[in-house]
Order: sequence, then structure tokens, then C-alpha cells
Amino acid sequence: MKNAETKTAEKSPKLPTRASALDTVVLNGGTWPEILTAADAAVTTLKTKVKRHDIAFIKTHIRYRTRQKPSYFAGIKVDENGITFKK
Repeated sequence: MKNAETKTAEKSPKLPTRASALDTVVLNGGTWPEILTAADAAVTTLKTKVKRHDIAFIKTHIRYRTRQKPSYFAGIKVDENGITFKK
């Protein structure tokens, strides 16, 4: 039993996923340069191979999330300037 307790205690805290980090960035909104900078900064702490993001990747992430659950990003507006919130 002692060995199992040691393994549990040694586990590092679970990092957020890249998808959840991007969710936060999308929900904060902003212009595309701001969003891309925030997305790159958000994943630097994660152990992922992707370190740079582009607009197409962010749009694909939004499309993926809203296909699973249409209300996931309810109230956001994506256009050529960035992501804003519908009023």
C-alpha cells in the first residue's frame, strides 16, 4: 500500500489541455494579432509540439467546438478583424 501512496503523491499537477487554453483565448476575444499572441503564450507552458498559431487554426478550433455543442461559443462573432461579442 505504501508504494501506491508514493506514486500518487509523486504525480505532478495536471496541466490544462491545449484545447482548453485556446478556449480561454477565444473567450477573451480581441483583434487577430492579440489573439494569436495570446494563443502562442498560452501554450508555451504546455508540452505541445505546436508553438505558433494562425487564424485558420483558431477558426478550425471554434468550428470543432461548436459542432460538438452549438452553444459552446455562443455570443461570439468571428470576422476579418478578430473575435468580438454579439450584443
